[in-house]
Amino acid sequence: MRLVELEHRVELGEPDPAGGPVDLWVPVPVDDAHQSVEILERPAGAAPEGPDRHGNRWFHLRLLPAPAAAPAMVFPGPRRFTFRYRILRIPELGGAEAGGRAPVDRELYRLPAVPEEYRAELERRARRAAPEGRGDPFAVARALYDFVLEEMAPGTHQPGAGSADTARALDAHAGLAPDYAALFVDLARSRGLPARFHAGRLLPEGRPRGVLGRPHAWASFEVPGFGWIPVDPERADRSPGRAEAWFGRLPADRILFTTGRTLDLEPVQTGPPLPWLAGAYAEQDGAALRLTEILEFQDRPLR
Repeated sequence: MRLVELEHRVELGEPDPAGGPVDLWVPVPVDDAHQSVEILERPAGAAPEGPDRHGNRWFHLRLLPAPAAAPAMVFPGPRRFTFRYRILRIPELGGAEAGGRAPVDRELYRLPAVPEEYRAELERRARRAAPEGRGDPFAVARALYDFVLEEMAPGTHQPGAGSADTARALDAHAGLAPDYAALFVDLARSRGLPARFHAGRLLPEGRPRGVLGRPHAWASFEVPGFGWIPVDPERADRSPGRAEAWFGRLPADRILFTTGRTLDLEPVQTGPPLPWLAGAYAEQDGAALRLTEILEFQDRPLR
């Protein structure tokens, strides 16, 4: 187990003075069987919204323009916001609703999220990796997990890396953690296994305090009568000889923020659905607004 205090600081960029209101969404860390969350601080007026169709919840704030002497508008008040939590993270061993809140609609996790023109290629590769298809779900998932490790390589500088786009991963054979997780999820679904995409941040090992790095993503698949089983193929690919360590169990080394892809927030954003999210998002007039965020953690003693 690991107990941390997390401070999530968000600063909005300069809004268009001629534009409309600015909306900010900040995901509330998931509170589930493996992650207990206590909200310690939040901006005035920010209350958790949701859940959305995946069970995610969001803090939402709206900044309204105010008339100025000039024809343009100004945005009074702060554009820096702080959210602080106490989070107890427990290792995941699978089962029940592990790794996320119960979704509103479980059918969300049964169909691959790829364009129609990629369905045949996805199914061909899934059959090649797990020919038995609907046999033992553990064996099928492990075959698909191993296939992802064989097919993919870490790649940070290619166009689209980190987009959680399975079609791109099928073509590029490289990417970041979201691409590994998305590929596993859609391969599993094509073999009849419900599977979910999870996003959050990794807690550094051996460091009691510091700033969290870039967003991370992993996955889980469902076994009837048992529950959801976690996998982290990207961590496995970066840990030669330790593939077993990231299949079916996860240490208390992460904070889970959201489940699912193609996200509509609460309240729903004006712009298009978001491919995935593990941090804050802001928009003005339907377009994403630049922001910066820092997530700083400190370990606390377990009582």
